[in-house]
Amino acid sequence: MVTRTIYSKELSSLFSGLFLFAISMAMGCSTASSPPIQLHAFVEAPAAPKHAPRSIPPATSQPTDPNFDWKGEIGDILTSPTGLNAALNIPDQVYTVTVPRPDILLQIEGMSVPTAAGIASTFHFYRCTCGKMSLLGEFIVIDYEANDVIDALRAGAIIRITGVSPIAIGDQPRLLSVRFHGEGEASPLAKLVKEAMRWTGEQRMKPAKKIE
Repeated sequence: MVTRTIYSKELSSLFSGLFLFAISMAMGCSTASSPPIQLHAFVEAPAAPKHAPRSIPPATSQPTDPNFDWKGEIGDILTSPTGLNAALNIPDQVYTVTVPRPDILLQIEGMSVPTAAGIASTFHFYRCTCGKMSLLGEFIVIDYEANDVIDALRAGAIIRITGVSPIAIGDQPRLLSVRFHGEGEASPLAKLVKEAMRWTGEQRMKPAKKIE
């Protein structure tokens, strides 16, 4: 016990001495001949930019042939018994087709929602910088229509489905948004959209045409 107590006192004295020595060295109060230790904060200065920031021009579509017949290539194909609204944004050369769904009597939490509140499918056609016609679109469908619409859009292997999600909570009937993107020629894209439209609303109830 005596030996252990002596060793403990010696170790305590040794650690105390080392601690005081370290503090004195850090503060430059050492009696040794070596110069005091200087503590520096190693903070790297931000590097100067190699190049001036570039201004990014607004996105625009590829210039379209002024003789391109938007209505003939797209609008006339996307005819709908519920009517449609087609308009060309001349500065951006984007042809937008909106097809309302008046057949859907939507209610959210028991309250009626008018068709003009966005119960419509929308398709945007524009010329990609790669030279192809691009299509960004959204179908508003009743939940049981979704699978058939998706299958019809993907049939040509030029349209990809980018998202499927509900448009509201507590809605009756249950509506889904089917978003997609396609690239190709204008008429084939429009025909795929037309075939997908056949699986919605009143057209869905009509018998399919016989293939001769």
